Amino acid sequence: MTLRPLVLLIPMATLLACSDKGAGKNDTGSADGGDGDDGGIVYEEGCILVDGAGGYAWINDAVAVASEGSTIELCASAGHEEAVVIDKAVSVVGPGVEDFVLIAPTNMAAVTITGTGASLSGMTIQSSRSGVKVTAADGVQLSALSLIGVGNWGIHAEDSADLVVEAVSLLGNGVDGINYGGIRVAGGSADISASTLSGNTGYGLWADEGADVTVQDSDLSNNIEFDIEDDTTDGIGAYATAGAALSSVNNVYTGNGLGGGWADGASLSMTGDAIYSSVVGAYVANGAASFTDVRAEDILSVGLLAVGEDPIVLSNCSVSADPVTSASADYDAFPSATIAGSGVLVSGMDITLSDLTVTGFNNAGLYLEGQRSGATATVNRAAISNTGRYGIFVNNGIVADLTDVTVADTRLVDDISDRLIDLDGDGSPDTDPLCYYVNYWAAVYNSQSTLTWNGGGVTGSEGWGFSNLRGSLDLQNATMGGAFCSGIVSLESVLSVTDSTFLDKSGDGHIISSEDSVFILSRNLFTSNQAEGEVIEEYDYEELYGYRLTYTYAPGYAGGYDVQAFGSRSVEITDNQFEDGEMGLYLAGLTGRVEDNSWTNYWSTALTVGASSNSDGSINRGDLVIDNASFDGVNGRSIYCSSANVEVGDLSVTDGGDYAYSYDYLYEYDSDGDGTLDASYSFSSTSTSSNVGLLAYGCNLLGSDLAFSDLSGNAMEIYTSGSDSSSIDLIGIDVENTGTDSIYSEAGLRFYASSGALDINLSDVTISGVAQLPGLSLYSTSTGTIAFEADGVSIADVGQDGINLRGRGVTANITDLDIDGAGDNGIENFGSTLTVTGTRIANSAGHGLSFSSDADGDGWSVGQGDCHDGNSSIHPGMADVANLVDDNCDGITDDSPATSDNDGDGYSPADGDCDDSSSTGATRSPGLPEIMGNGIDDDCDGVADDGENAHITLTGLSIEGNGGDGISVLDAWMDVRTNTVSGNGGWGMVCETSTFSSCAGNSLLGNALGGQSGCDESCGL
Repeated sequence: MTLRPLVLLIPMATLLACSDKGAGKNDTGSADGGDGDDGGIVYEEGCILVDGAGGYAWINDAVAVASEGSTIELCASAGHEEAVVIDKAVSVVGPGVEDFVLIAPTNMAAVTITGTGASLSGMTIQSSRSGVKVTAADGVQLSALSLIGVGNWGIHAEDSADLVVEAVSLLGNGVDGINYGGIRVAGGSADISASTLSGNTGYGLWADEGADVTVQDSDLSNNIEFDIEDDTTDGIGAYATAGAALSSVNNVYTGNGLGGGWADGASLSMTGDAIYSSVVGAYVANGAASFTDVRAEDILSVGLLAVGEDPIVLSNCSVSADPVTSASADYDAFPSATIAGSGVLVSGMDITLSDLTVTGFNNAGLYLEGQRSGATATVNRAAISNTGRYGIFVNNGIVADLTDVTVADTRLVDDISDRLIDLDGDGSPDTDPLCYYVNYWAAVYNSQSTLTWNGGGVTGSEGWGFSNLRGSLDLQNATMGGAFCSGIVSLESVLSVTDSTFLDKSGDGHIISSEDSVFILSRNLFTSNQAEGEVIEEYDYEELYGYRLTYTYAPGYAGGYDVQAFGSRSVEITDNQFEDGEMGLYLAGLTGRVEDNSWTNYWSTALTVGASSNSDGSINRGDLVIDNASFDGVNGRSIYCSSANVEVGDLSVTDGGDYAYSYDYLYEYDSDGDGTLDASYSFSSTSTSSNVGLLAYGCNLLGSDLAFSDLSGNAMEIYTSGSDSSSIDLIGIDVENTGTDSIYSEAGLRFYASSGALDINLSDVTISGVAQLPGLSLYSTSTGTIAFEADGVSIADVGQDGINLRGRGVTANITDLDIDGAGDNGIENFGSTLTVTGTRIANSAGHGLSFSSDADGDGWSVGQGDCHDGNSSIHPGMADVANLVDDNCDGITDDSPATSDNDGDGYSPADGDCDDSSSTGATRSPGLPEIMGNGIDDDCDGVADDGENAHITLTGLSIEGNGGDGISVLDAWMDVRTNTVSGNGGWGMVCETSTFSSCAGNSLLGNALGGQSGCDESCGL
């Protein structure tokens, strides 16, 4: 932005350009040179000497008779009244400031010098106009002078080169009007040293009209405004304008009304200066600015300020303010309405800052912006601390390169308790704005600019750490931690974070990236982000709603992930280490790669992958590749996928246990309406969850080379989400020693379709040592389907079934399966369609293969009259209750047919409607076609699927050494061929109410109870 006029929030001068208002008076009149007549000049006798000779009463007489290069010596005088004119190269030397006082006549300058090479020293000068005027005279030297209380300028030089002012005291001058003060140099050049310019009204020093002025080793203090109500830019220690060049070296500026050094349309160089107790430390507008070894302390508004397209250089500067007395403003007024409260403010095209220290300001430590496109800034070694709202504010398209910069302990400043936001639109404010807005309260705020940051870091912000809004942030080799909101928030930007360390997790996590076009996270360390002990979260709505909630978590629940990224168009997350955390990485709707990352010792979910919503309401599932990821000691979910497209390769998950935490809940409220919280209730709760290696809901998942070992829970759990279909392709899975906590676990690998469809392909799978659980579980409800293809699966030493299938919606085709040592049945199948080829099932504690068409496990299959084989509470023999459902499968809803048609399908229970409920009944009534395989009695004839039982096809199996029957089948359609079933503890094959399409070429020899029971005689050779 283009900087607006400075608003200081202090009742002092505020304009950026000088104004010529007021009743200023010019230096007029002529010198009194003595008496004369036509006979020549007569000089009065006195004690003024010229080159040690003669004696004159008037200085002008001595000058008149002196030759070029002469020295005029003054004798002591407590009040010599004369307007002196020095028009030649003479030296006028007084006895000293205490011994000679020159008093100018009223309305006249005390000394006017027009002679090149002249000098003046050793006196005190008083005047109602200017003390000394130097006009078009080069090489003039003024020294050992005291000018006190003159009306206009103490010293006023015009168009004079090489003016030297040394050891001059200018006190309280410029009392008679605006645009006066201690020294004015208009044009020409001047060197001012070892002088005191203090208490002047207006300016201590003013360089004007292209003058080149150096002031050094001097005291420019307590210069005050002419009229504090008049909005003028006076009350300045050293001021330059109109193309002048002002150089200030080793000076002290204390208590000046507006500023120490000030340049408007001129250049200002300050080196080794100290500035104390000023509204503005130093200011440059539209001129070159250079600050070296400058110290500005106890600044009320802005420390060092430079604006314009000329080069701006700051080196080894220290700027500080007292937060109690320094300027502040409403948070939404900065910087649009005021820049007050800024430590260093630079707005330019070519900016170089180094070795900068800023502390104590209430709006920003460093304000950095470009004047227009093409602006650049370099910042090396800066420390910003204890600033309000912003540590660093970067704005307006600048390209900034920061190295070894630290920002610490950024303060909130604002009381926002009464500024809640109505986020849900219900008319009641409900959301604290602190972590809702990204453009307020940040240690570093970057807006529409390109920011490269190398080294240093940001710690301890009461708002955001970095806020990157529609800009570009490249963060390298930094240390981050302790922000109240999050360490980095980036919106619609480019974000790259590399080789950095993140610790002491922030409230909403370390990094939030939302809709960034590019997100790169590489070679970073995230560590020590668990909240040990108790964490208390308090929600105080007493004033608004009359209640307060307090949660106390143990161990502490910090909330938020280490990293959250949403909707980035390109993401690259590589070679990062996540250690000792709670929740790790959350990625939603992203496309890109997550490669070579590791997670160690995490309490909850380590890596979450999900979808995001597009602006048109559609779902963006992303397309993410996760490669070479390792998880060690994750007690929650190592990977959690929800409605995303993900490819996972080279995955290692090991050593995951249970995650247990407790919390205390306290609700305090106003029971009698008197405005006091006088009642409360509380309770405590404990929760425990076991580890899951990979948990997916509604994801399309492609995986290869996945290894899971030593987990308390399941290696993998795959679920449908709503009515969506998901595709699962997994190659090369190794599961070892999982499921040690059976309370919170289901199987080594579990696939569950509550609704929608899963299309699963497995190959090269090894499952062993799954304690107390099945090795592989497939489960569908009546509204979900699973199409399962598996080739090359090995299952050994599992606590329950080798494979467990449940539900009529499951269709499984398994080839080259080896099951050895299952704790229950080798394969347990409830109602699913199963084809098994080229398989070995051996040494199971139960049956080799157990099959029942009873999909819901209620003891009734479809063939036995179960009219809803996906609901175990509906089957023959149940009591029919008044719920508009045929509970006992007799074809009559509630057994007391009603004549009302609740579901609007044209049939009442009296007409034979077996489900007249308004929610599901419209899809079930007499005359509807029976949908085969859904386990529902669609046509209300009392039998779901009209007697259709599930199919099993067994070909080329070797089933041996199992504790029960080799094959045990209840109520199925069977195709059993060329199998070898031997050495089992029960029958070779048991068949109950089953129908064969083929049963031939099998070997059923050597089983304890015989070859077969209840099966077709052709089943055994």
